[in-house]
Amino acid sequence: SPPPPSPPPPSPPPPSPPPATASVGATYALSGYTEVTFAAAERASFVAALAKLLVLSPTACRVTQVINQHATGRRSLTQVVGVDVEFVVDVLNVAVATSVGVQLNAFGSASSAVLVTELQSLGLTGVTGVTLIKGAATNAPPPPSPPPPGPPPPSPPPPSPPPPSPPPATASVGATYALSGYTEVTFAAAERASFVAA
Repeated sequence: SPPPPSPPPPSPPPPSPPPATASVGATYALSGYTEVTFAAAERASFVAALAKLLVLSPTACRVTQVINQHATGRRSLTQVVGVDVEFVVDVLNVAVATSVGVQLNAFGSASSAVLVTELQSLGLTGVTGVTLIKGAATNAPPPPSPPPPGPPPPSPPPPSPPPPSPPPATASVGATYALSGYTEVTFAAAERASFVAA
């Protein structure tokens, strides 16, 4: 019998979103919770509500600090009336950060009811109000530093010394004299020496 057909190859994972290059930070005062009651589950719900309203991935939002907010007045210093929730939203670039910052400021003021409703629908039923404590601030990465300068070019080698001059040539002069009174036989060695000495 023929072998069973091979299973189809698994589909490739979806492409990863481009990395965030900027972020927006802000702080909301949430009435109805304390540091103790605003625990991990509540933080997750807070992040999910923000992400839904901003149409972002929940992984782009994170709570960085939660601090008790006390009632004002001498007799109420120990009474906790809410928490200040400091958070950061990672975004693609500074342009997106500016747009998100406008929305965050609105959710802590004019549109706070929209955020309260979303928080309550995601499980934060104790929230009674949201107030913007610290307005949205964009954090952009520093510009990339220029590459370090390269090493200086090597110095050229010193010029080679000129080749030594050849020793001066010794000049020679030749001449011919006609001497009367001698023959090759009689103009022998002694006579030649006398001629040279002269």
